[in-house]
Amino acid sequence: MDNPVRLGFIGAGQHARSMLYPSLHFVPQVQLMAIATQTETSAARAKSDFRVRCHIGYENLLADDEIEAVIISVPGKHAAEISAAALEAGKHVLCETPAITSAEDTVRIDGALTDHPNVYQVAFCLRYAPIYRKLRSLLNAWRQEGSGAFCLDIRYYEWIHHFYNMALYLCGNVSEVRAWGQGKSRRIVLTFENGDLGTIRSTAFRNHAIPYEEVEITRDDGMLRATDRLQLQYFREPDTLPSQDMAFDSAGGTVWRNSTSVAYNRLNTLYASGYAAEIEDFAVCVRGSHAPVSSLDDAAKTDALRRAVEAAVQE
Repeated sequence: MDNPVRLGFIGAGQHARSMLYPSLHFVPQVQLMAIATQTETSAARAKSDFRVRCHIGYENLLADDEIEAVIISVPGKHAAEISAAALEAGKHVLCETPAITSAEDTVRIDGALTDHPNVYQVAFCLRYAPIYRKLRSLLNAWRQEGSGAFCLDIRYYEWIHHFYNMALYLCGNVSEVRAWGQGKSRRIVLTFENGDLGTIRSTAFRNHAIPYEEVEITRDDGMLRATDRLQLQYFREPDTLPSQDMAFDSAGGTVWRNSTSVAYNRLNTLYASGYAAEIEDFAVCVRGSHAPVSSLDDAAKTDALRRAVEAAVQE
């Protein structure tokens, strides 16, 4: 591709190696130029694996004038510090979640953006996952076709911050939070400003292979349900149907599924989970086509919801 975004990568941990670096192969709009890690050992390994120059310490990478944008994949407590430094160095930033872990983090990055208004995108990858983009599109159209609040039900594993963000993405701002906890597991009830009601159930399984991801939206005239990023069901039954009149096809609906019948397609895991698409969109944002789908404000609201849930659990 002509004029790809010259990219630096800060971090080379397990998540970055398994999801983010492989996604770069699907995004011709970027060109990986350099990597920064914390130690000589990790830098040597990254140089051997990825065949680009490697820096020890992110400061050296940010001083590299050839790099115009960075992806930051580091532990959350360091993310805001490095993001602010990158913005102040004149780089565009795509930061892995949670990106923000306190109100002070938000102020710090907002200040850096005020002085250096580059692209700052937070990697809430599920906003780019095809199944959830389709679900949100159908939900927004459904809101225009009838009246009444919706019920949102989410269940997921203990890494729940992505689905705090999903709840905000689908239903808007939250006005009330109630929550209960047992170990890492949570049961959460949300009231949204628009009148929607939501529940989130997170469970800390020992075996993470148990299929447990589901997002369901209901109203009296239908149901939307996304399961394990594989299948989306949509039932719209606006008319009353007495039980004695039910037939086999009474609950007719539409079902979409990821296709695995064609090799080398864009519906592989990296696209189904949104990783490749978010990097692709980051490159488009850097080249000035539009603003990020997931911004500092989204990250701040997600972190505020996380903190409200934990406060409610303690209470």
